Amino acid sequence: MIPAALAPAQAAPGEPARLTVMTQNLYLGSSLQPAIEAENAEEFLIAVATIYGTSVVTDFPSRAQVIARAIAAEEPDLIGLQEVTKWTAVRSDGGPALPNYDFLEILMAALEAEGLNYAVAGTVDNATISAPLINPALECLGEFPAFDCNVTLMDRDAILVNGDSGIDIAPGSLTTGQFTAQASLATPLGARSFDRGWLYVDMEYMGRDFRFANTHLEVESYTRIQRRQAREFIRVVQVDRPGPVIATGDFNSAADGSNTKSYAILTDYFADMWKESRHGAGLTCCQAPVLENPESEYTVRIDLVLGKGKVSSNWARVLALPIKGAQAPPLWGSDHAGVITQIRLR
Repeated sequence: MIPAALAPAQAAPGEPARLTVMTQNLYLGSSLQPAIEAENAEEFLIAVATIYGTSVVTDFPSRAQVIARAIAAEEPDLIGLQEVTKWTAVRSDGGPALPNYDFLEILMAALEAEGLNYAVAGTVDNATISAPLINPALECLGEFPAFDCNVTLMDRDAILVNGDSGIDIAPGSLTTGQFTAQASLATPLGARSFDRGWLYVDMEYMGRDFRFANTHLEVESYTRIQRRQAREFIRVVQVDRPGPVIATGDFNSAADGSNTKSYAILTDYFADMWKESRHGAGLTCCQAPVLENPESEYTVRIDLVLGKGKVSSNWARVLALPIKGAQAPPLWGSDHAGVITQIRLR
């Protein structure tokens, strides 16, 4: 029996438990459009070098500090992260090491530097895409097909839990998977898959059991695949779950219906915790690819906190993440705004 002084906090009967939830796309650091538009092997290799170089310029270590400070100001209990990228560049010619970035490791260090106590409740590995890296500035050259350097982009989604929040995670409840429907890009060097996944964890907070899920759906140009992923995500979170569900993500479907129908599919099951009548337009995407725009360029609301069951929101706001005083890119912590809301679990 747990002594009364050590017993977990419980909400009074009939009273809601209040939980602050955040969703944030970290931004992999570059648009992938140059690779998508490449028409031959030479253009594709130039695109790979451009994408990797842009990811270096957009400087995630600096952006992570801005994101960490925003989290410190809000202290959310739960965070769903998307585009938790890992860039790995290697060389075989014995030259100087190339820049490598593990976004999760970098962000967790930035949170710790802010005096915060967050833990990783789970991650899901999505796409892993490798390609030769040719870059004269880095002396990464060589001849086809054996180049001196190679770069790999690994995409992940993650869930963070505030260790000071009093949330209990059900042992063994972390569940991850990849969507059945996936998009792939036919490149001059072979197909590259945009594998996307999902994860959820079952939790208890102040006597309330709930499931917390996170995902990143396919982009709007693959609208049929995105819709199939939205339907599959709904099926996934319902498995063995009679109680409330909170879901975060970059769903890539505009809330106003201007690009795809996935938002309508999702909100036929979930309730959107953002209410435009109360909270405003809530635009979250997207800044310029190199994050060099001095004024915000958000035009759509695609980053969402959703709820199913006895859940509702007290308040919600957008975190735009400008880097104050910056004179050169990056001028923003991410190309996406964060969304934070206080959830009532009844």
